[in-house]
Amino acid sequence: RGSIDIKRHRGQPAVWLRVLLLTATVMGLGSVAFHASLRYSMQLLDELPLYALALLAAAVLRARNTRTHGAQLVASLVAVAVAAALLCAPRASQVHGAARVFMAVSFGLAFVYVLTAGSVSAKEVDARRGGSDARMLFALSFFSFVGAIAAWIVDMVACETLRDLPAGLPYPQLHALGWHLGTGAGLYFLFCMLLLHQHEVLDRLPATVVWPAGIIPKVLVRNHHRD
Repeated sequence: RGSIDIKRHRGQPAVWLRVLLLTATVMGLGSVAFHASLRYSMQLLDELPLYALALLAAAVLRARNTRTHGAQLVASLVAVAVAAALLCAPRASQVHGAARVFMAVSFGLAFVYVLTAGSVSAKEVDARRGGSDARMLFALSFFSFVGAIAAWIVDMVACETLRDLPAGLPYPQLHALGWHLGTGAGLYFLFCMLLLHQHEVLDRLPATVVWPAGIIPKVLVRNHHRD
């Protein structure tokens, strides 16, 4: 069984990690479409992939030590159901409003679970292989997300003040530089930690984290079994 799984993955991300990457790509395209048009339909193309990403990340972490797919499939079905309700029901309808409330609540719960289970997952990796690479990746992900959320809140609350800064200081673009770059960095660090967990804990493949230029981590794996 172990040799079959190693041959299947060959040191590559498992299928649900690839789904996460694909969902993040769709989210990026949706975000570009929304910011270029500022239309509500395009806003949904920005929000819905982010929602699916949170649910799938929570499901991947829930099933991180198994090769089952139940949690991921349930998360996918929930994301599809919410997307169908928001895209098909009129914006002023009760169905649309209820779907938005459900999305907001379940997104918040999924995000909290990702941070909690992510911390546990990182400790599992470092306990297995030694060192602190996984905890470092999770810490970078955590603080990237926190910084992104803080930038988004400040930009929303103090927009007028930020547009009229003293001494001719330019508008800091907290939404673009804080929110978008912060969430992008947080997702990347989280993905690296999940990939390290897959290789080291689930596949028993020895992996190494390298830091080209000391900034962007890469997870490298040797394609042979760790005892």
